[in-house]
Amino acid sequence: MKHMIAAFALSAATMLAAEVTGKWVATMESPRGEMKINFDLKADGDKLTGTIGNEMMGDSEIQDGKVDGDSIEFKQVMKRGDREMKFVYIGQSIG
Repeated sequence: MKHMIAAFALSAATMLAAEVTGKWVATMESPRGEMKINFDLKADGDKLTGTIGNEMMGDSEIQDGKVDGDSIEFKQVMKRGDREMKFVYIGQSIG
């Protein structure tokens, strides 16, 4: 299986990792134009759980989510047929 790893930064001026719980929307440019990505996150101590999704691919559970001070990190694994794509998301408070 081929793997694809991508990193995206999620940040907001007032967001601290402890305050990451909630619904967030990010946008990214894709070959098909701008794509909205929906995040529904829940921080519990140093653990981060939730879902990530978009209209085209649906929702999936985040994996290996963690909170470390003002930073968060988690993974998403998507499967389409015999192909697997892995995405790594990293966010840090700015400001």
